Amino acid sequence: MIEILTICASALFGAAAVADLGWRRIPNAVCAGVAVIALLRLGVTGADWGNVAADLAAALAVLLLGALVFERGWLGGGDVKLSAAAALWVGFANVGAFLSTTALAGGALAMIWVGRRACFPRLDEKSATLPYGLAIATGGIVVTMSLGVG
Repeated sequence: MIEILTICASALFGAAAVADLGWRRIPNAVCAGVAVIALLRLGVTGADWGNVAADLAAALAVLLLGALVFERGWLGGGDVKLSAAAALWVGFANVGAFLSTTALAGGALAMIWVGRRACFPRLDEKSATLPYGLAIATGGIVVTMSLGVG
């Protein structure tokens, strides 16, 4: 069952990346799906209440921090929701690795986007924005696969 949840979470991260790359929107259903799968993981693994509380606290902290970043206009709402759902999926023990991996992927993505903008200066406004959901999805998938989340 854990393997199925892991595959489903990874597929949802992939869907979020594709949607953000193509339309600069991450569907609420994708974010909710990651969160539901995370809760199922907690149930299937028989996590004790302490671990459940820690995982929920980590997701809430990421959501609150994301809300502050959203308010400044640095991330979109879908990015914030996906980050919080991903934090719940990877859990308290792995949230640091998730955020670090996401930041590294985001930095690489930003360099690619700046280079792309330099090569194609007449891009429209929408295609010039950074699809950070791609970095978040990368962080979620890498941590899931490398740390054996699930």
